[in-house]
Amino acid sequence: MQIFYLIPTRQNVGLTSVALGVVRALQRQGFRVGFVKPVAEVDTAHDHSIQFAREICLIEAPDSVSITQADERLAAGQEPELLEEIVSLCLRAAEGADVLVAEGMHTDAIHPFTPRLNAEVARSLKAEIILVASAKGGNGNAVEEINHMAQRMSKVGCHIAGAIINKTPARFDVEAARQALGDIALWGVVHYDPILRAPRTLDVARHLNARVLVEGELATRRVLETVITARSAAEMIHRLVPGALIMGAGDRDDIMLATALSASNGVQLAGLVLTHGSEIDPRIRKLASQAFDRGLPILSVANDSYITATHIDHMPSAVPADDTVRINAVLDAVAEQLSSATLNASVRMPASTQMSPPAFRYRLIQKARAANQRIVLPEGDEPRTIRAAVICTEKGIARCVLLGQRAAIEAVATAH
Repeated sequence: MQIFYLIPTRQNVGLTSVALGVVRALQRQGFRVGFVKPVAEVDTAHDHSIQFAREICLIEAPDSVSITQADERLAAGQEPELLEEIVSLCLRAAEGADVLVAEGMHTDAIHPFTPRLNAEVARSLKAEIILVASAKGGNGNAVEEINHMAQRMSKVGCHIAGAIINKTPARFDVEAARQALGDIALWGVVHYDPILRAPRTLDVARHLNARVLVEGELATRRVLETVITARSAAEMIHRLVPGALIMGAGDRDDIMLATALSASNGVQLAGLVLTHGSEIDPRIRKLASQAFDRGLPILSVANDSYITATHIDHMPSAVPADDTVRINAVLDAVAEQLSSATLNASVRMPASTQMSPPAFRYRLIQKARAANQRIVLPEGDEPRTIRAAVICTEKGIARCVLLGQRAAIEAVATAH
């Protein structure tokens, strides 16, 4: 049984997404995978890594040791006892598995012992370390961060098995990164996709503690951008696009009507936020009732537009525990951008002949890609049909032909 211990080079690298993405990639290869987070920064009941491992990856991940307990043990000189408990925890998580993926701790100014404890845990488990870096944010270069952390870990006797670079721009030079890493195997480069960071309108409502005036499709629509309506309706029509969260005061009747007209035309706006605690004028509500009943969420907040937009910009980037659609999309994106060859070469055992559901889906998609078939989809102007065609195209599953009038299909596609 092999243990991969994922350690971040710094804060905010997307460690949880990458760790569980590695789990999904290994499951797709047919391996029996265990998952553990030895030390959690929050209590287990609120730890998203453990929750997603259990609910999304279907792994019986054990409860973690809390960072507070670890701090108290170390302060009391009980490091051997702490390591014994962590090793026991990890070995329980590894029972029946070919591979165990362990998610390490972030470097934390409040808990400066985390880098040393990461190293001690890895050595105690005889685990192979996978360093996780991010090309987005931070003061340095992702490759430099990996090399620096690899040197630190190697000096204390840890073995570096590979590295993953997350949140890279589209033009990231993968080959240059691979050469700069030298002997450190590059497991994968995960490109930054803003759509995967898009919160639901429901998440925004929770974050703002907003009143819900019209629920609509609050739980399924996603916010790609925030539009503050400081100018006239004519000047902001071009901003009425799918994923836009329109924000303005309730006395801006022109904005209300423009938003309603856009919604009635099928544009999937993320929602409408009324500031200063305002509400829709009953006359406007009556006139545009059919438009507002087409799924557009409408919220009301006490603050002005500037403060509200600032609060939205500072929303936590972590995927909420109940947003299974988004976390599945994130894990798929990570798994698909990891190198299958590097992954298989790193696992020193044959894959199980029994395929898990993720492995079955992965193999099925691979066969479809190899077949490279053209398929014709009837009812081509249906939103679900168009979404299916988009997924097939993005994943390279098939070459789709939508059956219907081109103008009608393009109009529905644009609206969504």
